[in-house]
Amino acid sequence: MYYLGRELEGVDPESFQHVNSIIRKDKKNVYYNEKIIEGADPETFQEIEGASFYKDKNRAYYGVYGVQTMDVDIKTFKILNFYYSKDKKNVYYEDKKLETLDPKTFEVIDYSYGKDKNGVYYIDYPLDLDINHIKTEAGIITDGKKTYYDNKELKGINQQEWENLGGGYSKDRDSIYYTGEKIINSDAGSAETIQESLKEECTLNYGWSDHIRDKNYVYYRGKLVEGADPETFKCISYNVYSDKNNIYLKNTILKNVKENEIIFFDKWDKGYYIRGNDIYYEAIKLDGININDFQYINPERSFSYIKSTKNVYLYGKKIIGADPKTFKISFEGYLISQDKNHVYYNGEKIPGIIPNSFKVDHGYLSDGKIAYYNGEKMDKNINIENIQYLGGSYVTDGINVFYDGKWLESFNEGEFLVLSYDYAKGKKEIYYDGEKIDGADYDSFQELEKEYAKDSKNVYLKGKIMQADVKTFRVLSYNFSRDNKNWYGENGEKILK
Repeated sequence: MYYLGRELEGVDPESFQHVNSIIRKDKKNVYYNEKIIEGADPETFQEIEGASFYKDKNRAYYGVYGVQTMDVDIKTFKILNFYYSKDKKNVYYEDKKLETLDPKTFEVIDYSYGKDKNGVYYIDYPLDLDINHIKTEAGIITDGKKTYYDNKELKGINQQEWENLGGGYSKDRDSIYYTGEKIINSDAGSAETIQESLKEECTLNYGWSDHIRDKNYVYYRGKLVEGADPETFKCISYNVYSDKNNIYLKNTILKNVKENEIIFFDKWDKGYYIRGNDIYYEAIKLDGININDFQYINPERSFSYIKSTKNVYLYGKKIIGADPKTFKISFEGYLISQDKNHVYYNGEKIPGIIPNSFKVDHGYLSDGKIAYYNGEKMDKNINIENIQYLGGSYVTDGINVFYDGKWLESFNEGEFLVLSYDYAKGKKEIYYDGEKIDGADYDSFQELEKEYAKDSKNVYLKGKIMQADVKTFRVLSYNFSRDNKNWYGENGEKILK
């Protein structure tokens, strides 16, 4: 049995089966991707439908990015929603025990909000709300007096006249808000969703519109759409809008263009379009190409490259010196291309590399003498024939370890361990994003989750020390953590109550 080209040792092929896209099992073990889930019972292991939880006869598990074992009473354990669960002793958020909440009376309100006999919570952070008058919609919760977005109180809102408009928008008597931030000079009385923007071909925002308007202005994700006429503003198709004056592409005005004058080549990629006989990219007319002298280069790989008989273009920019007849896109990565004369990265020539003399692997390009990573020349060459993926952005060629093209240290089998997408342990050093973490205690260092880690002395977020208590620190969600004294926000800052 193989996983991503690597042989899975000890797997029984006859009993091997998929639980879902990330979980497998055979008669001996349960696996997350290729890793054994220690202690899991394969005979009774099962996914709990509609959630990210699993269970066997002995315990429960939570898994989105990895699978964590939960210490629960399996007989009384039950799932409450995608995030919350409980047993007779505790309430859990994902795989974390919320020791301050009462399991007997705890109920989920919505998403990450819950309540028990003592109060209302965002995960386990107490919200100053009247438990008898709460309502929630699209991530915002209110009791008519105070309103919160996650654990953040939205101050200055007229609570009695507050209304959720969806798509991150809300309003009170005076103003419109986007994700809790007031839109300056907006008029709440005339605020309305632009219905045309809700059409399937117009939005990828889970059925909500990114646009809203009042009597004076049109807004996109809370920002003013300059020059837009709110009365006539409408969606034509994905990322393309119009009013009585203009056509808009990704909030860029296509000046002096009428709706029936332009034709887009692809439903979702709204970069290139035709106007008359001319080819445009966004608002820019391209020189040296027209409708009678135009074609995509390998559209199965990318809609970003086009050419005429004389020129090649990437994202509407002419690739200087490119030969259209012999130009082709690299199979390994669409930003790497070549013609009979040159090799290119993102439309720029790569010096010193001869066409058809190189190989590409994991973003690395080398002809055996010179090496590049994402178009940047590397200080140390890499053996492109022997690249092995270690995890995250870490790779080895069997001799050295590299991170995004930067040499870290020499490589010996078993002496470099990638802990997560970001953290790694070398022979003597701890790394985050390929940078050494000065002062980290090597022996006690461990990755937690979601860019957090700790050692015997400190807690780390994105490789930087947090002023948190190591012994009691725990991660609650991607933007929320706590110890026994404080809660912390997404950047590690203390949240003051």
